[in-house]
Amino acid sequence: MHDTGSANSDTEQLIRQAQSGDVTAFDRLVRRLQDRAVGYAFRLLRDRADAEDAAQEAFVQFWHDLPRLRDPRAAEGYLRRMVFKYCDRRRRARSIPTIPLDHVAAVTNEDPFAILLNREQCQMLTRALATLPAAQQQITRLRYMCELSLAGIAAQVRLPVGTVKNRLHAARKRLRKELWKMADEILTETKPSDDGKFTGQVLARIVTEFERQLRADPHTANRALLTEAKTGLDGLIQQDNPMDFATVRSGFLLLTRQNDQPAIAALLMHFLGDTHSDSETTWAYLHMANALAIARQPVGAVLAHQAWEQWLPGRQPRLSSHWPYPPLTPDETNGYTALDDCRLLFLAQSAEFASAYLAAGRLPEYLRKMDTLLALPRASPQSVDHRFYGSRMAAHVCINNRDFSRANEYIDRMYSQGGAVSDPEERTQWRARTLGDHINLLRTVGDTVEYSRRVSEMRDLLADQTQRGKGDAIWVRSERHNLAHQLSLNGQYADALPLWEENERHGGQLNGWAYLLHAGTVWHEIGDRDRTLSLLRDAAAHDDRDMTTLFQDRPEFHAVREDAAFLDAVKKPT
Repeated sequence: MHDTGSANSDTEQLIRQAQSGDVTAFDRLVRRLQDRAVGYAFRLLRDRADAEDAAQEAFVQFWHDLPRLRDPRAAEGYLRRMVFKYCDRRRRARSIPTIPLDHVAAVTNEDPFAILLNREQCQMLTRALATLPAAQQQITRLRYMCELSLAGIAAQVRLPVGTVKNRLHAARKRLRKELWKMADEILTETKPSDDGKFTGQVLARIVTEFERQLRADPHTANRALLTEAKTGLDGLIQQDNPMDFATVRSGFLLLTRQNDQPAIAALLMHFLGDTHSDSETTWAYLHMANALAIARQPVGAVLAHQAWEQWLPGRQPRLSSHWPYPPLTPDETNGYTALDDCRLLFLAQSAEFASAYLAAGRLPEYLRKMDTLLALPRASPQSVDHRFYGSRMAAHVCINNRDFSRANEYIDRMYSQGGAVSDPEERTQWRARTLGDHINLLRTVGDTVEYSRRVSEMRDLLADQTQRGKGDAIWVRSERHNLAHQLSLNGQYADALPLWEENERHGGQLNGWAYLLHAGTVWHEIGDRDRTLSLLRDAAAHDDRDMTTLFQDRPEFHAVREDAAFLDAVKKPT
């Protein structure tokens, strides 16, 4: 027989641990209560999808408010009220009519009886009433089913009004508990915990909430949300249950933010263990190969690409043209729908993936595949960008291989591709991106004359865009970043500093890594300690990786790599 007292004690202990910041305890708490929460919501809404959404919203609110709850014994009741609150919001939005419990006494929005007493749910109420002592049953039926006033009930049962009120209060309190316990019996064949989807959807909501906080203020965003979501994701993988695409995509975005590439590869490998649509499978192979490449497992990345190519014949994947390239919905057409588009996207997705072929000793194979695809007629308008990026990735990997002649051929192709673009503004963007890669090649080769000429051209292009009021455009800030980085690599910190400062004036740096480079330039050039520490704090706030190692690896900080103030600045905000 189930030991209710022991279970309650264990739940209260989990609540205390979760209140102290133990995200593993909170994860266990969600798993313990999720079936009852969804079952309760289902009885209120009579719709499975709405019930799951309301319960998920309730759990996110529960997570926020849990540290402020003084009595762990009240936490489960608070969660019930949150479930009711979000169910009530959905009910009001759907304009579902209900029969109120009591037309005389006030019923608050947090009283579940205002919904439970509609005609479809009388059977559940009858079962709950049967659990009450006979005296409480009688008073409750007279109050809610016969709609007698308190005075009318007192006259009929020949008791004082105060006694009737006390018994009714006790009955209502008991019914709340009984209705909550009955939720355990609901949806027995399709409990949320059976398929992992519920925890996955809670994960998605927590990640979305963190993104909202991050946009509001990176310095105060609650990063414990990411830890909690990661715990939930780990639990899903350990359960070894099939995972739906929405959950996997949320997990992928979470792990990408944390730069946990091995975990991304493991997640996608787990996902690929089951059968999915052609588009979902392609998406998973694409990002798994890239994660392996970034994690410095080049052979694994190449093998993942080969496995996808062997699987591909006869398939029809359709991917969005924007990162992270999710499957197109049935009514979307703006994406990669031709096989050759998808093949090119795979090869051109990142410099790290291209470099995996070099590290695996198979660069000629990569370039042969790339050249074949670039020589084909353009399959769709959406493929234009990735034909350009294909040339760009090929140039990058040739530079790394010190095949400068071939790298120059790909850069010439980029100039040609960009020059053929009809839209003037887009043509300017492609020119800037090509200049950035050309500058990298010239710096690496040591062609100082041509390097200086191209740097001057890039400066003029960026200055012109700023004068036109486009200084805060993402592509302009990105190319300022790239030019400043190239100048720093060439030892030209004094020339790089104005570019970093210009980006700071026009919306800030692009990411934590850029703030770290900006800080390094400030420290190298002017030694402003307070300004440098402020930028390092910005770096930690804008990047969810551990910035300590990245900071200590920067040559500009060699003399202060163990300085307590600097190390404290790059610590992750809590």
